[in-house]
Amino acid sequence: MSKDRKLPDNDCKYLIFSQEEIKILDHQHYCFIYFKEAPCNLYINFKEEKNSSNTLFFLNPGEVLFSNAKSCSKVHIIAFRGSYFKASLEVMASKFNVKFFNDYFDVAKIEFGKNKIAIIEDTFKYLKIEKDQQDYQLKRFKGAIDTLIVESISTKISVGYKYLIEFNHLLNIEHAVNHKVSDYAKQLDLKSKQFLIYLNEIGTQSPKEIILKRLLLESQKLLLSTNLNSAEITFKIGFNDPAYFSRFFKKHTGISPLNYRKKYKNILQDTD
Repeated sequence: MSKDRKLPDNDCKYLIFSQEEIKILDHQHYCFIYFKEAPCNLYINFKEEKNSSNTLFFLNPGEVLFSNAKSCSKVHIIAFRGSYFKASLEVMASKFNVKFFNDYFDVAKIEFGKNKIAIIEDTFKYLKIEKDQQDYQLKRFKGAIDTLIVESISTKISVGYKYLIEFNHLLNIEHAVNHKVSDYAKQLDLKSKQFLIYLNEIGTQSPKEIILKRLLLESQKLLLSTNLNSAEITFKIGFNDPAYFSRFFKKHTGISPLNYRKKYKNILQDTD
């Protein structure tokens, strides 16, 4: 591959939504979609997505974007075939041990902080100028795409997300033993307040809420998949008082453990 080779027009596109038309991206390209202003009536995979200003979306081949262009005149899109950028995607994925923006994070949506906005805007400006040149170099163009990949992943897999992933790993193992945020924060080498701040920064639930939801999920599974009584389930998930467990369960589901079992056992039997 020549260092100064141009990308064919159908292998890399720079699009700006016009005022007159609706764009539907095809299934052959990866896409970075940058919103400088908001809101915009945007649909990804036929589901409406709310966006704020300075937001970047990433779409894999096969995913679909459409929007009313009149509401999205400030949307910039870089669409490129993966064959030219496969190595960049694979290196980043292996570094973080995740498929690039996999289902764990749902739709690949990145809202950049003020310190990153200039980098993203400058990169898109460069890509547009370079793409319009008759003699642009593939190496320079690929370098700009790589910048978007690196900045996106470093933002998405931020410190908060790294702690969230490790927290979920610990919770899978210890949910029946450790119910306190401080138990997990200590293993992550954090103060409880620090841990809460990190999760707040990425907009997820608090550590306490995540622990309680996991305990609720485990109790629901045990009610429907075993014949354990309420007291046995109480101790199985690490509670000491069956009465407290019943209050906890009813608070979060609206019904008692026994009635929950009756209701959903019947539903499960009807689907057999």
